[in-house]
Formats: sequence, structure tokens, C-alpha cells
Amino acid sequence: MLNLQNLQNLQNPQNHSKPFFEVPSVMLRLFLSVLLLLSVPAFAQKPLRGVVLDANGGAPLPGASVFLSNTSTGTVANSRGEFELAFPAGKYDLVVSAVDYETYSHSFTVAELPERLTVRLKPKAKELAGIVVQPYEKDGWKKWGQFFLENFMGTSDEARRCVIRNKETLRFRLNRVTNQLTAVAREPLVIENKALGYRITYQLEDFTYNYGSRVVSFYGFPLYQELEGGAGRARKWAAARRAAYYGSMMHFMRALYRNRLAEEGFIIYALRKIPDIARIAKTEQLEQGRLIVLNNGTMLRSDEPDDTLRAYQPQLGREPVLTLVDGHRLAGDNLAYAADSATAVLDFTNYISVNYDRAKTPDAYQRTVRNGNYAMQSELCLLSGHPVVVESTGYHYNPMDLFSNGWWAWNEKMARMLPFDYKPE
Repeated sequence: MLNLQNLQNLQNPQNHSKPFFEVPSVMLRLFLSVLLLLSVPAFAQKPLRGVVLDANGGAPLPGASVFLSNTSTGTVANSRGEFELAFPAGKYDLVVSAVDYETYSHSFTVAELPERLTVRLKPKAKELAGIVVQPYEKDGWKKWGQFFLENFMGTSDEARRCVIRNKETLRFRLNRVTNQLTAVAREPLVIENKALGYRITYQLEDFTYNYGSRVVSFYGFPLYQELEGGAGRARKWAAARRAAYYGSMMHFMRALYRNRLAEEGFIIYALRKIPDIARIAKTEQLEQGRLIVLNNGTMLRSDEPDDTLRAYQPQLGREPVLTLVDGHRLAGDNLAYAADSATAVLDFTNYISVNYDRAKTPDAYQRTVRNGNYAMQSELCLLSGHPVVVESTGYHYNPMDLFSNGWWAWNEKMARMLPFDYKPE
């Protein structure tokens, strides 16, 4: 998912009272920020056995990490490169990683598992491996470490209780031509989240921040482990996880999947964005609509024809963008439809406003708000125009097609993220 900092037709079900499809009584979960699970309990849990080899010479890779992304299921290859992993019912993204090798990921269901899986990891190209170390800032963490933490972990109270145990693996580079900051990590980040009670091993694949558009994006493959603690800590962690869950994007996607948005406290309206024509720097034609970039770096998607944009120009005043709100509240089946027995598809034009009305935003968020809107209100846009597939866990893909600002732009950072096998108690 893309986050915007400091800024602001297909077949539908006819019966609003029913979910898009029958939901199994036992759900499996996963997490993004990235990738992949699907809940279909048609098969029992099955062990996955395999071996991890160097793609060039065929040598085993002992110590390679093997896990199901965004879950707490993982293991390490033995001295012969062999592994065995309990694979639950459903569809998951299997991730295999090793230092100085390209990350392997592939989506499997239990029914698709081979008797024995051979994974051949490709060594990173020498010139790329060199780029990771040398062209990046010598004192990168000193210069960009705090900035990285604020945009990756967030600025929440939970973020202040998170520690990256191996921050020395991070490298930073600022491209002064594109005005974009990039961060890479030679090995997985080890994150200790004492607020939510998790130890997270995060295989960072991409982190970028564009200073012109103020857009931050990152994705990777996290493996969650429960921190050890007594009964008192367990109760505190359970309460903190519930607070992080309700009103989150995971909560929204799960409610959307079940066609229970209103019942779960989500209020949704359609939005349209009208840019100041004089400030348009460039446009890009999409399959549906177009992507508009203003001269201040702001990006927006618009399906409006030119004559409509011109007609609204007098109403903008000095504002770069005019937001128009449709007065009709949207139901779940105005936004999504069943793709098959296990997935829904989120598809809408322009923007939607999503407000969660059953909780207050934390004080840490309110301190960052400049327009006085302290509600759990977010804006969503399918920036590329492509629909997003949603699963029962709340996982959605491709998450990079989904652009948010407002509450979720602040909230959906690693410090407040939960694994997609999380179930609120």
C-alpha cells in the first residue's frame, strides 16, 4: 500500500444482507505490508519438506530462512539445506531467504504442495551487492535513521516501544535527481515490538520516500513470533492488539470480505478530486481515468473529463485540489463483488472516504493533525485503476495499487501491524 503523508462494473451481489460468499467457520490469517494467504480449509495441515540450494553450484544453503509470510510459521534449513515446515490449510506465500541471495517467494495451497520442494536461490549480482554497501551514505543511520523509523515504524506510542536490533544492516541513499530516499537491508531486520508483544523478522524488499510527493512506500515479508511474558504482560498485549486492530485496514478488509461494513462500524462515501489545472505538471493515462501529478508533487487519480475539470475551477480558490463528497452512503456491495468462493474484489472509481465511528484516534495521531479532523477517517484510491483482491484474513493484493491518506496513512506502519492469523479476543 502507498501512504500519503501530511495530506490529505462488474457483477455485484443483489442481497445486501448476505455476505459475498459463505465464510468458513475457521479462518486462517496472514499480514501484508506483504504477501500471501487465502482461507480455504478443504485440506488438512500438511508438512512441506524440501531443500535450499545455491542456483549456480548446487551447494546446500544451511541457515536459509523458510517461512510463510505474515504468519508465525517458519523454520531454518539444516546443515544439508533441508527443511520441514507445517503448512496449514489455505493459500500462503512461501518465502525463502539467505544473506547475499535473492529472495524466493511462491504462493501455494496445501493441494498444490509438491512431495519435496527444491528451492534454488540466485546469488545477488556482484554489481548489485556492491551497490548495497558502497554508493550508499557512509553515515546513513546517523543521517536517516530517525526519519526511517518515523516512516517505517510510525510515530505512534507503539513505535516508541519498538527496537530494530540489527539497524547496522540498513543502508540509505538519497537520489538528488528524483528527490527520493531509498533504504535497503543486507539481511532481515529483527524488530522487537514490546507494545504488541511480537518479535518480527522482516525481509525488507523495498523502502522509498519521495520528498516531492511526500509518498512513502515499503513492502517486505514478515515472520511473527510471540514475545515471552507472564500472565500480566499477556493481558496487556492482548488489549494493545485489540486497540490496534479495530479501525485498521485489516479490520476494514475483513468486514468488506464478509459484507459487514456497516455492522462493523465503517461509514463510506464516494469522493471526487478536482485539481487546479494551472498546477498540473504531468498526466499519465491509465486503463481507466488518468494519474495527475501537480507541481507540488501531489498525485491524484481522476476519471473526470477536461470540461468537468474546467467547470469546477472557480470553486478551488487558492487550493490545489477540491474534494467533492457524494451524499449517498455506500454499502459493501457498491464496492466489492465475489471473485470466487474464497476471494472478493475491491473495485471503485475515483476515491472513497472511510470513517470508523466506534473508536477515537490515539493522542499521538491527533498531535500530527493540522486540519482539526481527529476522526478515524481515511481516503482510499486505486491509484493504477486496477481492482484489489481481498481474502478472508484481510490480506489484499496487489497492495501497491492501493493508495491511502488520512488515518490509515499514519496508522498502517510496522509498529501497529498485526499478523494475519490474528483473531481479536
